[in-house]
Amino acid sequence: MRKLASLLALALVAAPGLAHATGMQGHVYMAMCAAEQLPDGKLKQALAAHELRLINGGFFPDSGYTNKSDYDQGEIPHWEGYVEGWIQELRARYPSPWTDPEAQKHLAFLMGFAAHGITDSTFDTLLFARSEQVDPGGPNDLDMSMDVFLVSDLKRHLVPELDHDSSFSSTVFGARAGHPVSPAAIDKAMSAARSGMGAVVKVLAPGVADFAPKYPWAHGAILDSRAPGGYAFGSKVVVRYWEELTKRVDGDASADGVVIGTYPSPAYPLVTLDHTRVDSHVTVYLGHGLDRASVKDDAVVVLGPGGAVVPVKFNEFRGDKWLNVIVLEPVADWQPDTDYTLVVKSSVRTLYGASPSADVKITFSTHCATDPGASGCPAATPSKSPCPLNDARFQPVPDPEEAGGAAGAAGAAGGAGPGGAAGVTAAPSAAPAASEDDGGCAFVPGSGGLGAWALGVVALLAARGRRRARG
Repeated sequence: MRKLASLLALALVAAPGLAHATGMQGHVYMAMCAAEQLPDGKLKQALAAHELRLINGGFFPDSGYTNKSDYDQGEIPHWEGYVEGWIQELRARYPSPWTDPEAQKHLAFLMGFAAHGITDSTFDTLLFARSEQVDPGGPNDLDMSMDVFLVSDLKRHLVPELDHDSSFSSTVFGARAGHPVSPAAIDKAMSAARSGMGAVVKVLAPGVADFAPKYPWAHGAILDSRAPGGYAFGSKVVVRYWEELTKRVDGDASADGVVIGTYPSPAYPLVTLDHTRVDSHVTVYLGHGLDRASVKDDAVVVLGPGGAVVPVKFNEFRGDKWLNVIVLEPVADWQPDTDYTLVVKSSVRTLYGASPSADVKITFSTHCATDPGASGCPAATPSKSPCPLNDARFQPVPDPEEAGGAAGAAGAAGGAGPGGAAGVTAAPSAAPAASEDDGGCAFVPGSGGLGAWALGVVALLAARGRRRARG
């Protein structure tokens, strides 16, 4: 098994254009973790009723990268233009989307792929970037390794059934995003993505020892609730994003809630004064796409004592026509035990043409960077996971040979461990007969080859590219 994992890892490292982001299992995890944190209400009800659609939405954006002849099939769904196109199509078809069962499925899928897009940014701006500075493994297979660690550490053996509407997705691509993609191409991509997720569960995760020495810091950080850019951090930003998306679905164009997360923040204080470290950067996550023309260098600033403007390098962090992440890099070390104020000015405009009614101001301090053990700073040990119910799910089904044949029934019946949803299955330990789309469950270790589905994960990740700066 370790030899097979090593072979796949080598193939992935050698493949060109690997993405620098968390993997599909990680995206799905953060979406499901966010769903657990939602307050009671119409969105929580819709996601609970259509969890499998939420999960499919969670890996939908990366599925498009399997189409080697159309890179933009994967790129476009990551950004605000496609999110807004989906909302427009949904509102045009369903006057009452929160009460129509079919509309609720599209809502759940929307929340899944929107969560994917924003958590690419929460992970990349903070956790990935810091790992690149301190871990020996480098960027090439960090995303795959994060999925391996997640599956291995939580025994999260999730290989979801496919549940999506390729016709609806195709309409948004063509009619709303101006980039035609056929339903057949979407179906093929989603099937390949599911196979890639299965390959992580069945082949790569058992070889976790091959990956852990390469990313010791990132391995410890992804499930640490204190870590900026980790999965707990990302899921909290998703909750706020979903609240803004709910308003947008309801036709509320207000921009007063445009800032959905920042680092630093009260929950995630600045961890260093050293301006050369990426975790000294100030990062702003937005629940609306911003018109780039409205976001000048002086539209998002940091003020120091007495209101003095702090010199920073302004970065528009990727995206399409509409900007949704801004990074401010300090050009000198932060001052110890000092209060600063991040200001997003009311001059910025969203894709609706709306602006905040007043400047958005967030105060942060360098106190914890100076004295990490001080009162109000993160505890020495991680706090509890924000989604313990989700963490307990998708445990592996017992191997029938080891369990005296009592086995595998839960996987065959669609069981998902505690609290499992119909159609969301744990990966069976016993391999079924091979099929064209087996979700990674048809391979028998030692059977003499990697199999088409296992190679599918190589094709999937090799096709994924670095998120580009703008469309």
